[in-house]
Amino acid sequence: MSLRKCSLRYLLGWFAVDIVSTIPWDIIGYTQEGEDASYWQILRLLRLLRLLKMAKLVRVVESSKLLVRVEVFFCVKYALLRIFLLVVGALFVAHWVACLFYFFAFVQIGIPGVVTWIDDLADASNNFEFYVASLYFSVYTITTIGYGDVTPNTTIERVYTTIIML
Repeated sequence: MSLRKCSLRYLLGWFAVDIVSTIPWDIIGYTQEGEDASYWQILRLLRLLRLLKMAKLVRVVESSKLLVRVEVFFCVKYALLRIFLLVVGALFVAHWVACLFYFFAFVQIGIPGVVTWIDDLADASNNFEFYVASLYFSVYTITTIGYGDVTPNTTIERVYTTIIML
């Protein structure tokens, strides 16, 4: 494929996703003053567009019979390999759900009169403890246990939780 064809294909395909997802929305949000600053930080979610490339990568890996090669090379049964991939996939999804749950609460912290789940969590004092709490929330939300000790308080948190439960 020629350089010109390759460039044109990229411009018509992934270029828009790459350009929008690399704009430093958080820096733009920090330069803004007032209540509009937190809304600029929500635009950081556009970076998640890069995950679309992950879907393409998964399709390529599945079509390349990679699992068969790993099974033969390591002498692992196919069922064990599938279970391992299921667990890794579940952990990956739980991590992203936890990160977004924390993100939606974090961008609302500076808004007057808004109490998020972060404000209700009295025993957490650093980011690791907040991550563990949000990961705990994501795991029990995904598995539909729902203890209720970490709960969404704001409308944005509730909408996000509803989408995750669907």
